[in-house]
Amino acid sequence: AQTPSQTPPPAAAPKPQPAPPAAAPALQPAPAPAKASGGGNWRVQLAAVRSEAEASTEWKRLTSRHGAALGGLSMQVAKADLGEKGIFYRIQGVGLDEERAKSVCAQLKSQNVGCVVVRP
Repeated sequence: AQTPSQTPPPAAAPKPQPAPPAAAPALQPAPAPAKASGGGNWRVQLAAVRSEAEASTEWKRLTSRHGAALGGLSMQVAKADLGEKGIFYRIQGVGLDEERAKSVCAQLKSQNVGCVVVRP
């Protein structure tokens, strides 16, 4: 009876070993090389706000929440005069090729974040 009780403690020791090499941390660095190698003139538009200050604040919020998708991108603010609707500042992530832009938007949309691919 003592032998079976001694077997579970060694079984518990191997369980923590698979936990440290978790796949999740490996997934986060993977997008960065893709962005670095896929630099281009494509953009992803993430939001439109009423001021440049709001644009900066929103970019920081988005990158902190969705760093895996947006990490390595630069922010660009495109001013859009919509006539009677007023002036909006479109928040865009820049430095992507077409494939990466589509991939970023797909990833963000799966997390319920609005995203539009913008051609060069």
